[in-house]
Amino acid sequence: MTFVLSEDTQKDDDDNLSALLTGWSLNNREMAWLWLSLVGREGERLDDCQFNSPTMRDKIAQILKYSRSLKRDLEHARETQLLPLEAFGWIERNGRQPKWLAVEAMRKTNLRLRNSIFRTLPNKDQVIVLFDLWNTDFSRKERALRYLAEDWNEHLRTDKIFKWFKDQDEREKCSLAWSWLEQNQPTLIRREKPFTRHGELLEFFDHSSASSGEKELYVRIPRPSGHLFHEHPATDSTVIRPPVPRSSGHP
Repeated sequence: MTFVLSEDTQKDDDDNLSALLTGWSLNNREMAWLWLSLVGREGERLDDCQFNSPTMRDKIAQILKYSRSLKRDLEHARETQLLPLEAFGWIERNGRQPKWLAVEAMRKTNLRLRNSIFRTLPNKDQVIVLFDLWNTDFSRKERALRYLAEDWNEHLRTDKIFKWFKDQDEREKCSLAWSWLEQNQPTLIRREKPFTRHGELLEFFDHSSASSGEKELYVRIPRPSGHLFHEHPATDSTVIRPPVPRSSGHP
């Protein structure tokens, strides 16, 4: 079963963890944050297979029971560092947006979480976990999340570069674009799956190292006829421009 941070666990007020952490919600978000926080400090005593298992709560309680200073640190961090879940409400549950945001959040927080638990979380939850685990104050997290939203909106503006791919020739254009990249930019597509549709192309360039200028260059894709697909700057419509002939007498 997928572990979703916005959903509540079945809380047991009589278990050891609830008795130890009175006043805590101990919902899915807090449980994931507790577990992953402890992985960073007590990794050798935690097994990924116990995450979201019946023994998870008892394992956390066992560690905190014998480390009062760790318990105090976590209680302080919960009060001063966790943004309200509503702050992440603008992030979509699935699709291109949360995938891009997860990568950017990792860069902003400078966290590199490589354990299997983090990798299996939905992309939106990865963003939440990264902000939760980031060891900095509430106000800095709040600003960073706001800037992340602005960065996404700015990134969306580059979509217009690829607007002309989305028409009846979508598959043909994507195939030609991929073939051109194979021949001219092989390192850019290494270990990548070929895109065949406009949406797949957008996701490919979301995570590529190409700049906006390079993207514009790459989409001037030569057809077998020698003509170029090109987006007309004035009408924003797709036209075919023939190559400019060279004047005679010049190399």
